Amino acid sequence: MELLEKLLEDQKLAMKAREKLRLNVIRGLRSEIKNAEIARKQPLTEEEALSILQRELKKR
Repeated sequence: MELLEKLLEDQKLAMKAREKLRLNVIRGLRSEIKNAEIARKQPLTEEEALSILQRELKKR
């Protein structure tokens, strides 16, 4: 399963389970990835998306 698809699936599960903290983290990660795609004006590769996730992990 692709990373972005996995994040979307995890977001749905967090919403159903009413896990607010997990949901906020996933939404933030998806937002950062989407912003990077908009800045590049093309979809990110798996490696680029993973590097964004690692960068965000260091922030928290």
